[in-house]
Amino acid sequence: MMQKTSTIIFSGDIGLTFHCGEAENLFSMDVLRCINSADALCINLELPFVENTFRMAPYTHPSLISSTEFAPLLQKLNPAVVNIGTNHCMDGGKEGIKLTRSILEEIGACSIGAGSNENEARKPCFITIRETRFGFLSFCKKGNFTASREKPGAALLSEANLKIDIPEARKRCDFLIVSMHIGMEFSKSVHPVYRDLTHLAVDLGASCVIGHHPHVIQGIETYQGIPIFYSLGNFLFDNYAGAVSYKGYWEDRHKGILAKVFFSSSEISYEVIPVMYTSRPLAVRIAQEADAEAIISEVISLSAIISAGIDEISAEVDAVEAIAKREIATIIVLTRIHGLRFLWHFVKDLKLRHFRMMFRAVCRRMTSK
Repeated sequence: MMQKTSTIIFSGDIGLTFHCGEAENLFSMDVLRCINSADALCINLELPFVENTFRMAPYTHPSLISSTEFAPLLQKLNPAVVNIGTNHCMDGGKEGIKLTRSILEEIGACSIGAGSNENEARKPCFITIRETRFGFLSFCKKGNFTASREKPGAALLSEANLKIDIPEARKRCDFLIVSMHIGMEFSKSVHPVYRDLTHLAVDLGASCVIGHHPHVIQGIETYQGIPIFYSLGNFLFDNYAGAVSYKGYWEDRHKGILAKVFFSSSEISYEVIPVMYTSRPLAVRIAQEADAEAIISEVISLSAIISAGIDEISAEVDAVEAIAKREIATIIVLTRIHGLRFLWHFVKDLKLRHFRMMFRAVCRRMTSK
């Protein structure tokens, strides 16, 4: 008897802001052909949609939003499932989440990961491909964007939530995909804490784990026959968005991978498709020849590091140093622009865990020398 195989493509981070052009120019024909070769597309929409009348405080950091005028661009991709459970999901407030979910519903996409309250944020999505039922869940690391019983935001990534939500959703589908917004921006290292959480997701019934947030590519691991993509990098992200155009890791932030995953009753396999994009104009294409070879080689190298065993000290130091460079540059520029008003809001948003993380990284850097 011939086995049924269903194919889903997963994209890296998408951020549609003010440098988007026409849909015809945004996606190359080879990208569209690649996406159309699969049965379904699942994307990570990093930034919420807001009305053009929405105004954000000029010193707000690192808040980013998408204008509703760019919503039709998503129709060109025709995604079946869209993850909106990101650290930016609350940048447009409660109304931003509500509007984003409404827009996605209008284009026929199911949204996961963020909602008007915790229950809505943790609610799974289900689609059917040729009589095979797929479930989707999304979780995001903790922050001021985390949803609670009455507060809008993203579904919290925690052992407790995984242990409740994954087994329950798995009962209702043939395959379950779990999306996680994890890691540190611009860091290519996988932290053991997040590796443990992805493994737990698989142990509980996940058929595939998709990671987002670092905006650069991280390695891939196969655990108990299940693929774990720790970060697909950026798919199409406006790197000129925000108050400061940070140039660090510029080339790394302009490339990513599409994960084409094949689901059958006997096995789950995948293919990695390298992509690259430009910022001005904003446009994405399938990487070719030397560029494609370089991206694939990097994926292989980063994956080998994971397989060999993660060094917690180097992973943590790498993560903190990567984001610290961006934060220092941003703080200097925004303080010059807005003065002490920005510093006050920045310091007010800091949590004890941020100081613990920085202190631990500094100590480990000193002891590793």
